[in-house]
Amino acid sequence: KQRAEKFAFTFNGYIKISKDAIYNFFTSSDDGSKLFIDEMEVVNNDGNHGELEKTGRAVLKKGYHKIRVDYYDAGGNNSLKVFMQAYGGKKEALPATILFH
Repeated sequence: KQRAEKFAFTFNGYIKISKDAIYNFFTSSDDGSKLFIDEMEVVNNDGNHGELEKTGRAVLKKGYHKIRVDYYDAGGNNSLKVFMQAYGGKKEALPATILFH
């Protein structure tokens, strides 16, 4: 980022899923964020707010899927974190090893 506040980013790429499963995705952001898988909105954490976490669920097959995260900061503090959790698994930060561009 080029400045401390009042900015927006869109992150695009692919996520490599290792097995067919139901996955929970989470964004924790200050201010708004949205997460899309294969062009479908999975997490809506939009709006002006302090750090807040929202979650959504996607049924994904093994292989590559498009992922997009939109994020903006309206002022004050700013943060963005993305997590995932396979059904029955542990919630973890989205690992860089499964992200591709």
